[in-house]
Amino acid sequence: MTNSLLELKNEVAIIAKPRDNPEVEFIPFSQEELVTIVAPFHPFAHKGEVEVEDLAKEPLIMKEQRSGTRKKVETLFSEHDIRPNVVMETSNSEFIKQLVARGKGYFVSSEGGSRA
Repeated sequence: MTNSLLELKNEVAIIAKPRDNPEVEFIPFSQEELVTIVAPFHPFAHKGEVEVEDLAKEPLIMKEQRSGTRKKVETLFSEHDIRPNVVMETSNSEFIKQLVARGKGYFVSSEGGSRA
């Protein structure tokens, strides 16, 4: 999409992941909030908010390396100088649902985005 702007094929484009390019101005259109997804019996299930420090103590199921949500989660932990307890990495959303439902860990998703 960035190339289509540079080639004057489009005047405006809405994209999920802007690439740095000095010839194009990127203006945030919306911002997604991260939500923690846990099994109904998990201690976090009935909390309104969870501290990052508390999340780091629990088993985390992460999406694959290229995932935009994963990058947001990694940035969140990095900003707090905390290392998460990643127990599994997968791109299979159905598998993530099964693991979370069994209480094998929690998952972080973008609110409004696709959920595992």
